[in-house]
Amino acid sequence: MRTSNYIIAGFLTFVFVIILSMFIDAKLHGKTSKKKTFVTAETLDYFTVIVAEKESDISILFGSENAISSQIYALEQPKNQQSPKKFYRISNDTMFVQKAYSVDRLVINSNYIKKIIGKKNAKISIWHAEKDSLSLDLDHSKLEWSANNEHLNYLDIVARNHSNIQFIPTINYVRDEYGNKKRVYKEGLKYVKVSLKNHSKLNMRKPRRLDIQADTTSNYTLF
Repeated sequence: MRTSNYIIAGFLTFVFVIILSMFIDAKLHGKTSKKKTFVTAETLDYFTVIVAEKESDISILFGSENAISSQIYALEQPKNQQSPKKFYRISNDTMFVQKAYSVDRLVINSNYIKKIIGKKNAKISIWHAEKDSLSLDLDHSKLEWSANNEHLNYLDIVARNHSNIQFIPTINYVRDEYGNKKRVYKEGLKYVKVSLKNHSKLNMRKPRRLDIQADTTSNYTLF
């Protein structure tokens, strides 16, 4: 009974976190405050690899519960809000996520993910990453990283064919000896290995150790 209570509590926490994240995202992207977020969530089987299929749009949270939610911005509760089951399948240890035409976003929560693969025109957002290591393999896709980096020791990135990777900086504000507020970027990742090919781009906080290979058509910016 106690284990069951932990599972239920963890799942409810996941739902709360994604609703909060959607609220913040709506504020940041200027969506009208009259619209509300409606969530349909369910648990997932074990997997370690995510494949974001062509034109899919997913957000990833690295949390303790394996779960997925479909989310809709609307003025009122949709009459037939679709289950997330329609938009994914799990085969062996790999989760394949397709484009969800009838929802605004799919959010996936798991702490077992080791690799994320982005197919053509896929959009991937990473909100929270309590991982030791992670591999990204992007082919003509976009990834936005706004996660806390302090637990990640190693990140491997392969990006090709006009892929675009943006790391949103984590900023702290401190006061100097005179009491003036100063903006300080949080320290970068510990170790990042990168391969950029065919007009791919990377923008990220300078890691403590970086091994990067970029062809003449690709570029990267470190701040």
